[in-house]
Amino acid sequence: VSLRRRSEVVVTAPSVSRPPPPVTETEELITVSAISVVARPLAEPTQDAARDAPGQVDVLLEEQLRGAGALGLADALRQIPGVAAGPEAGEARQIAVRGVGGRFTRVRVNGMETLATFGASNAIGGTNRGRAFDYNVFAADLFKQVRLQKTASADLDEGSLGATVDMRTRSPLELPRRHAMLAAEAGYQTLSDRARPRVSAVLSGRDGASRLGVLVSAAYSGRSTLEAGASAGQWETGDAVAPGFGAALPPLDLAAVNAALHARIPRLELVEIDQQRLGLTGSLEWRPGDATRIALDVIYAELRSNRRENLLESFTFRTPGVCGAPADPRCGLNAVTVTQGDIFMYGGRKPVLIAGRFDGVDVRSEARRDELSTVFRQTTLAASHRFREGVEGRMLLGFSRSDFSNPVQQTLYLEQFDVDGFAYDFSDGDRPALSFGDAALATPGAWTASEFRSDPNWVDNSYRSLAMDLEDRTGPIDWRVGVLAKTYRTVGAARMRSDGGIGNVNSVPPGGLSGLSVADYARLVGQGVDFGVSGAP
Repeated sequence: VSLRRRSEVVVTAPSVSRPPPPVTETEELITVSAISVVARPLAEPTQDAARDAPGQVDVLLEEQLRGAGALGLADALRQIPGVAAGPEAGEARQIAVRGVGGRFTRVRVNGMETLATFGASNAIGGTNRGRAFDYNVFAADLFKQVRLQKTASADLDEGSLGATVDMRTRSPLELPRRHAMLAAEAGYQTLSDRARPRVSAVLSGRDGASRLGVLVSAAYSGRSTLEAGASAGQWETGDAVAPGFGAALPPLDLAAVNAALHARIPRLELVEIDQQRLGLTGSLEWRPGDATRIALDVIYAELRSNRRENLLESFTFRTPGVCGAPADPRCGLNAVTVTQGDIFMYGGRKPVLIAGRFDGVDVRSEARRDELSTVFRQTTLAASHRFREGVEGRMLLGFSRSDFSNPVQQTLYLEQFDVDGFAYDFSDGDRPALSFGDAALATPGAWTASEFRSDPNWVDNSYRSLAMDLEDRTGPIDWRVGVLAKTYRTVGAARMRSDGGIGNVNSVPPGGLSGLSVADYARLVGQGVDFGVSGAP
């Protein structure tokens, strides 16, 4: 209760004669046509949403998601400060928020927690069997809003160490009465010399009273990429690959060479990827009254990828073991003689064998083929009602499922043993040098088939959720209570070439290859491709 006291002061002035009123002239009325004034809002919608949120929140709207030029959703999320995403085949797959990995980030689609997974090369984790969300399954064009909350909040049913990502599709009653949108573009990659399309469409309508609305949307994109380059395959010391290099020619000191870091798997890489992404959404929304809303939302997303990896490399530099007499042709680092080398102190502390020439190295050609696909489906039924007292009740019932399949994952190893003159030079990071010595790379008869792997695998994730809550924001204190029940189920399976027990038979040629020479099934790849290295074959 507030009380106010008011005082009045009366001032008396001597009377004076008043001047006569001025003579007013008759003014002519002029009719002016209507004027429309258009003003830009003081704040963008994303800024309003972030300001009104109780925690630290970033919001991306439809225009920003599409304006980023990203095909997949993870590339669009990289616009948000504090979000990092590593590339996979030229596009982002998972995100890290403020340095915290993707498995600590919860994702909700249309208010329901869910999970979608995909696969990748072994170098960056392979098949996703964990809780990290693979955003590249979804096209960025499917969503109207993405909300990233970086801090914990009492209104979230479960906290997250990383962040909470809320993604919402379009609503028919939030669009014009009759709405249609079509967008098309194409992308071209110079290395693969192929152009692929990107198309999205939205169609929605509602009745005259704006009580019932229907919406459908679709997005399709294709990508054909070719990646070529060279890498050291990380670095480690000869002492760590015990007992280390077998010999070093003067003026090199063997102990100094083994104490230095050397390239672990020096190699050339050639990766070809052909990918198709399809997304569909549907929404049926009904508002029987101003205080009631009922919405049925359906999402379907599909990502398919065919991948071919061809690597020309050496695993000798990472293979330990003592070479006896007679030496095993696959002995490893202990069979290698360092004929030339350049050691420098990295950061003034750690010696690095940045360049060298070696004898007794085994050269490997690795060819891998993958067929990968993920099919994601989700259905949610949401209802809300605002009571007279200002309390609003909400209910959500939903089911989602992500089915990942990698039915073809085949890897073939061809090797040449005891190659002399193998050399690498990583002193120039922009254009390293790599030479395979006296290896007969283009001669099929010089290669030996050493291993064939077949490792198909599958991962399925599903969620069932039921949530109900009450909320009041009309009083001096905002409050919200509710209950949530959810069931999460994950199933994974993998197969391998087994001997019937825990051992594998990868070194035994399969029936289709037995009795054939390498020349019958091998082919040359990478001719004319610029790997960005000097001395490449």
